[in-house]
Amino acid sequence: MKRLLPYSAVLMGLLLLLPRLLTAQQMEPEEPEIVLPRVVLEIEDLSVETVRTGLPKSEELPSPWREHPLPEPGELRITEASFAVQAPDDGAGKPSGRKDFVAEAIVGTGTPNHFFSRISLYKYGGLPEGSLFFQHEMFDGFSENPPGSGYNYRDDTLKGTVRFGIGDVEMRTTGSFSDTERGLQGQGNYYSKLNRKVKGTVAARYEISEQFHLSGELDGWGASQLLVGTPSGERTSELVLSPQVKGELLLENVYLALTPRVSYRNVASNPALSVTRVGVKGDIGITIGEKYRLDGGIGWFYSDPTYHLLPFHLAFTLTQSELFTLQLKGGYEIDEYDLAYIFEQYRYSAVGQALCDSHGWFFDAGSRFTLSERWTLSADVSFKDQSGMITAEGTPDPVTGLFPTRQKKALRLGVDVGARWTITSSISARFGIKSEILDNPEFFPRHKISADIEHSERSGRYGAGLLSSLFIGENEWVQSPVIDLYGFYRPIDYVRFSLELSDLLLPIAGIPRYSWYPYIERGFGVTLKAQINF
Repeated sequence: MKRLLPYSAVLMGLLLLLPRLLTAQQMEPEEPEIVLPRVVLEIEDLSVETVRTGLPKSEELPSPWREHPLPEPGELRITEASFAVQAPDDGAGKPSGRKDFVAEAIVGTGTPNHFFSRISLYKYGGLPEGSLFFQHEMFDGFSENPPGSGYNYRDDTLKGTVRFGIGDVEMRTTGSFSDTERGLQGQGNYYSKLNRKVKGTVAARYEISEQFHLSGELDGWGASQLLVGTPSGERTSELVLSPQVKGELLLENVYLALTPRVSYRNVASNPALSVTRVGVKGDIGITIGEKYRLDGGIGWFYSDPTYHLLPFHLAFTLTQSELFTLQLKGGYEIDEYDLAYIFEQYRYSAVGQALCDSHGWFFDAGSRFTLSERWTLSADVSFKDQSGMITAEGTPDPVTGLFPTRQKKALRLGVDVGARWTITSSISARFGIKSEILDNPEFFPRHKISADIEHSERSGRYGAGLLSSLFIGENEWVQSPVIDLYGFYRPIDYVRFSLELSDLLLPIAGIPRYSWYPYIERGFGVTLKAQINF
């Protein structure tokens, strides 16, 4: 920590001087109502976003916290942090007389021993506003195995957000609790793996003037993994605290920001996994006319494992009306890994004796092109040079049943192409291919091919869909495509019934579906749900 004191002093000095330096620039006369224009692209995402539930399918590996992610198609500029509470897009209607409050309740049951419930409450339309969300889901008895034999999955999630004001300061607090259990299916000496995470965030934002905004955020969580059995295994836990402050200057067509931050991770059971991170980054965005956007940033990052690093990025965005967009971005980035990321994304893995942040060069390119009212195309290419890609060993530990993780240097090249075809006003189809050309973590698909078709009656009274995905390269097994079928009916505006059939081809294939071999997936299932909004 002595090594970090000089850098912390420099950061505090910059922070104290920042408001005075930036507000001094505003002494000159400015035009009234100067705001940073926003370039928003109203093109629907090509990914499948059907609101369904169930055991998570095998998917490509999500990225951890990235310092400079590529903007999404719907928002092509750097913006200030959003404090808004979003109302639900529930598909079952909302009473027109109570626009400031929405409640949603869903209950469902199905096979194998599948139970589902969800309650959502939203209060919005003026401060204070907030939301509360609770969901419970469980399965027991994958692929016709008997209940209570370790072929099970359970997930309980509670989330809440409150947004309010204290004088001229806008405040936001969020909190969440998740408890996830996965049966270990007779692998090793334990019955199941239990992961818990408690997370909280407190954020404040103050607009010193129309051009200068100051905000701060304290983010923290505790995450743990426990092997359940007789006796129970050793608990692995982490505690993470990450405060940051941010100063933003909004001029005409120009955006500037400076963000110092500190992050501390403590792992009591293994001090070698504890780490302190210190960093500062500066960002700039320039809008040129209505079509072009330039973004850039540079920062300084330090931790004991990585020492000093200088991440940076440059980005160019072209918006040719609403029919075509092109995004190019590259630089040197840092992927910050924590135990919670491994617990959530590497479902049957154990944390190794060391965990380091990964860093390296990257390049992203993405484009969206609307050919006509019926056809929309997308294409994305990403390259990453990772100093420490996380991957699992190929064989589970005979005692714990979990796959040890390790890190290795990797070159990754991903390609993602898709198309949406609006056949009629009520029928649409989507197609997509995602591929990892070079290095890829163990047990994550190298290729994914998807084809979906969905129908919804114009008023939303009824609808149905067929969703199909083929995963290649997860393991040595050649497996059939995953085909799901769903349908819904809404007898009145605020009530909706749905029926879901999952993995229809698996009974025909005659063998279990594997992802993290030898662990099997849920398999064929039927679920009936009822939803009410009021």
